[in-house]
Amino acid sequence: MMQLEPNTVYHVGRRLAIWNPTAPVRRRLWPRMLAAAEKGALPLCKWGARRGVMAHRSLRLRWTPAVGNELFVSQPVPSGTVLLSVPLDSTLITVKDRRATSNCGYESAIDELTQTLCRVLEESGHPLQPYVTFLYDTYNWDDDENGTSTAVDEALAGNRPRGMGVPNAPFITRSQLRTAKGRATLQRYQRVLKQLRQGLPRFASLHADWALSMALSRSRSDGSFDGELFMAPFVDMCNFSVRPTAETVLDSIGEGRVCVKGYLQVRPGIHVRTTQPLAKGEAVTLQYLDQPTVLDDAARDMWLLRYGFEYPEMST
Repeated sequence: MMQLEPNTVYHVGRRLAIWNPTAPVRRRLWPRMLAAAEKGALPLCKWGARRGVMAHRSLRLRWTPAVGNELFVSQPVPSGTVLLSVPLDSTLITVKDRRATSNCGYESAIDELTQTLCRVLEESGHPLQPYVTFLYDTYNWDDDENGTSTAVDEALAGNRPRGMGVPNAPFITRSQLRTAKGRATLQRYQRVLKQLRQGLPRFASLHADWALSMALSRSRSDGSFDGELFMAPFVDMCNFSVRPTAETVLDSIGEGRVCVKGYLQVRPGIHVRTTQPLAKGEAVTLQYLDQPTVLDDAARDMWLLRYGFEYPEMST
């Protein structure tokens, strides 16, 4: 039997295999493995690797018409496996003290996150711009060459159309809501959008609808940041399920920490850990918020405004 040497590339038919790769080798490999089924995400994955993100070897990204981008596993994974580790300095996190001292008119964490997304999208050279640009392109791409050219011409003329997003608060009407509380919440979000359009530069203001849509649907709050919101690259690609297959864990620095093998031990991060065994091809899902105790019209409106869909058990 051939003796395998560590960190050596072996040709197995038309495939490459690396025996027991070290952390630096893992950091070079995981972007291509994660984007194997979705080649358009490779630049984002390479950016993530440079920022210190680490993914499990079985984790893959795919796009489906029903749910858009989602993470799944390419081989069976046992419960308790950490699939993804993202450094805190590569996430967007709201700060209560910053809102208290800011002159930007932030009324809530959602307001702050929405304005941050607009500015990062237009700020050339921002360290998180590749991630935010990928989110924007996910909902605003055109595979028709002529259509793309027309959009560019309109942008140069100052007539760029507003960015689209998830069909949640910025893209629904009062008639879709059933309760007075839901309609009042929608009115507040419309007021936020109006303030953003007036306070942001011309092109950045055109992204306000998209930015609020992303802030509502992709932000999380698990109590780790004193009730503040965070948006973590790749973590926000885990879709919702009433019976989630994974959970998010905020881990500090120390021995025996929770993280993907090869993740730098000196960096605190947000991690995705399975809560049950996953079969080959099974999606990695999270519970976005606590399950509603009463599935009434008010709960339906809340989910529709924030996530763009009804809570699954309400759907007819």
